[in-house]
Amino acid sequence: MASADAIDVEVAYATPPRQITKTVTLPAGSNVEQAIRASGLLDEFPEIDLAQQRVGVFGEFVRLDEVHAAD
Repeated sequence: MASADAIDVEVAYATPPRQITKTVTLPAGSNVEQAIRASGLLDEFPEIDLAQQRVGVFGEFVRLDEVHAAD
């Protein structure tokens, strides 16, 4: 569980044969790209190109520099 100055974030990625989720604890105010990088998914899936692929939060496309607060 994260402290008041930190947030727990779940990052997910799926391909037809494989789906994976990772939970990371980040400083409050971290952005989407920071969460993706902290998850390690870019190492596990080298085909991910953040300059080309779109990402989303709860099914809505977002920018990598967006910050999302926990509800």
